[in-house]
Formats: sequence, C-alpha cells, structure tokens
Amino acid sequence: MLLASASAARADAELALAAREQELSDVPGIFETRWSAQRPPGGAHDRIQLHRYRARAPSTLALLYLPGTHMNGELALRDEAHSLPLFLARRGVEVYTLDYRSHFVAPDTTDLGFMRAWGLDTFTGDAAAAAALIRRERPDARLFVAGFSRGVTLAYTLAMRAHAPALAGLVALDGGFKRAGRRGEVDRAAALRELDASKRFALDVAEGIGWERRSELMRRAAQDLGATPLDPGFASVGEQLARVLQSAWGPGALSNPEG
Repeated sequence: MLLASASAARADAELALAAREQELSDVPGIFETRWSAQRPPGGAHDRIQLHRYRARAPSTLALLYLPGTHMNGELALRDEAHSLPLFLARRGVEVYTLDYRSHFVAPDTTDLGFMRAWGLDTFTGDAAAAAALIRRERPDARLFVAGFSRGVTLAYTLAMRAHAPALAGLVALDGGFKRAGRRGEVDRAAALRELDASKRFALDVAEGIGWERRSELMRRAAQDLGATPLDPGFASVGEQLARVLQSAWGPGALSNPEG
C-alpha cells in the first residue's frame, strides 16, 4: 500500500498534458501546448503549469524560460517586439515558460501559511520537472535555460544540481545569485522564528497603491507617457511611473529613471 501511494505521488508530480497544441487565435503561426502537475507536498496550491510556444515546424533548439518573482509563463503581450517567448518562437526556437505555484493562489486568499515551505529547493524542483518534460518531449533538442530576475537564481541553481539534465547553456537576464556568506553569518533558526512571528510569507507586488491603480498606471503609461497622472504633484503619468520605479526597493535600488 505504501509503495502504491509513493508511485502515485511520483506520477502526480510529473507534468501531464493539459491542453493539446493549437494555434493562437491572435498570433497566427504560433502554436501553444500546456502541461500541468500537482507537485509535492500535494496541497491545494502546490500546482505548476508549463506552456510551449513554437512555430509549426519542430526545432532542434529548446529554451526553458523561468520568469521573475511576480511573473508567470502566460503571454502578457502579443507583440513579439516586446515578448521574448514570441520573438524566439517566431525565429525557430521552441520556448517553454513556467507558471509558478504562486500563479495559482487566489487574490482573496488570506491564510498564506502554506507558503512557508516554498523555498529555493521547492521552486528549483518545479523547474527541474519542467526540464525533464522537455527532455521527454524533445530528446534530441539542445536545451537552454533562461531566467529573468529571480528566474536567474533558479536557472543557476537548476544547472548546479547533480541530477539536472545536460544543458547547452544559460541565459541570465537582469538577475543575480545570493552570496553564500561565511558559516555562522546567518542564524537560520532565528530567521525562521522571526518569519513565523511576522507571518509575512508573501509579498504583494501592488502594496501601497493597490492592484487596480497600479494596473491603470501601467496602462496609461503604455499608451502615452505624457498622459494625465493618477495623482496630483506629477506633470505626467510617465513622471509618476518613473517615481514608482525610482523608489522601489529603496532610492535607485531597482532602477534609476530619474538619475
């Protein structure tokens, strides 16, 4: 009985076909396939999804793209001039993009305690499952792994795993890797106690102004940087957006548009 349960858990953890390949209605010539999986430890939110975007002809080049912290694998833009997956798919690369577990957490979820166990090993394991699926689907393709921001950390970690599939290369986009530090520099037990006390298991990307207002700010800026700002004190929506980016993570820490 225990052996049967373990086998079932391993089968559930592997990505299975969720939607067969079909052409994107608004992007002619590009086809999407989706796979999904219930991942360990098997809670309601322990789910991932993998998208593949490619042109009609199969390719010998495959790219696993690991998005940034607050991103996922769905196409946010349908313009290949501003979408890396579309740009590469149009040019003969089979692009696989990952939806993280966080993508499947409803916005109105209040108890985020389940996220306490979602560490680097968890997300790297999900990326490894995606790489394994690509190897099964395209055993002869050269496999590259690309990451953006936090995805770069996952790409590096995946590449260093002893059982990781052979990779043709890494593409690091605006990311980094955490400093290992000296032994004893970090009191892990104390850090976990502090985390448990704060219950800050997640970050809201729209903290401060709210999701709706941030979405409206981005929409106006995308259409016309000279448009009317959301709040007084700014000459334009472009100036307001520049202030948001300038102050994110501390003055000039994320970007420096005002400098």
